[in-house]
Amino acid sequence: MAELTKQLSELASKGPAGLEEADRIALLHASYKLSDALENPIEKFIRLFFTIYDPIVLRLCVDLDLVDIALAHGGPISLSEFAEKSKTDPDLLQRILRVLVPLGIFTEPSAGTYGTTPFAPVFASPSPFKSTITHISHLYHSVASMPEYFAQNGYQNPKDAYDAPFQLAHNCKGETYFDYIARPGNERLSKAFNVTMEMQKTKAEESFVPVYPAEERLKNDDPERVLLVDVGGGVGHQVSRFKERYPQLPGKLVLEDLPQVVDTAVDLPKSITKIGHDFFKPQPDYVEGAKAFFLRMILHDWPEKQARLILSNIVDIMADDSVVLIHEVLLPETGVSHFEAKMDWHMLNMGACERTEKQWAALADSVGLEIKAIWMEGTEGAALGSRGMIELGKRA
Repeated sequence: MAELTKQLSELASKGPAGLEEADRIALLHASYKLSDALENPIEKFIRLFFTIYDPIVLRLCVDLDLVDIALAHGGPISLSEFAEKSKTDPDLLQRILRVLVPLGIFTEPSAGTYGTTPFAPVFASPSPFKSTITHISHLYHSVASMPEYFAQNGYQNPKDAYDAPFQLAHNCKGETYFDYIARPGNERLSKAFNVTMEMQKTKAEESFVPVYPAEERLKNDDPERVLLVDVGGGVGHQVSRFKERYPQLPGKLVLEDLPQVVDTAVDLPKSITKIGHDFFKPQPDYVEGAKAFFLRMILHDWPEKQARLILSNIVDIMADDSVVLIHEVLLPETGVSHFEAKMDWHMLNMGACERTEKQWAALADSVGLEIKAIWMEGTEGAALGSRGMIELGKRA
């Protein structure tokens, strides 16, 4: 046992340097299992219920720009000077730093003196993690309201994006989460959301869904027909990548999102048509009969009520050979990972959900569609859900 402990300590001191990615992930998961197996009930309880303070303190760290200040100082900084530069009560700052030191963001070389670690710049400007911390921690208020929400609603699963834990916590029933962050004065929340969504993109998404055989599935002989509509496509990253990957496929390409969003798509190739549109309203005539309607990570933001409306508006203008392409997470029917289960609860906060293949099939069937095929992607890293491309067509 002493030898094993020594080996583990040596491995921990080296970190991931020199490890293949597959080995790193395998060791990471093994370490999780080891920690879980060795904890006694009290230790597990403490970890589960007191971990909440770590992200709250990290949010304060970001709000106060503590890492930026310490890095700009260029060396160890005293508590008094740190407090002065951050305009923070020294007693409060010390309590914040007491958490940030064991988290490996700051060091305490001597009493009342602090320095940064190599990990610290992750939380400094212009790192996107600063925005991600803002986005996720902002939702904690509604996370805390979940027991009250379910008690009030007879422990029913949320069925409407206008009536979920988020609305209870923020007293904004009648608004979706997206309506709320779009309010004047909530620009920081809106920016944080957008940055976080960009961070979730994988290396595979540097190209348009590589696992999907578009040349085979989207054959089209009419150059005047709309080939692909990127529904809710933001500023057009995906439709632009589709154009780059399949320049030989004939047909028109369309970016569709809210007017205020597509207006910001200034770098879009001129050959791609921009249409300002709310996907909760009937689809515009221009895209009627399009070969493919592409939705990337859109429907997991909405429960069945709103998801059916989005899809129904598309079904209404589909041709017989049109398809709906859904690029989303597919939860396994059993053995859902802890990360995937927590991400599903993250979506539940706003009334939405992640779905299994059976749930995707049921959603499709409810609007007259059926799954034609699914192409699953490989996973990168330890904290990604299992994504795939789901092709839906009109039900036979």
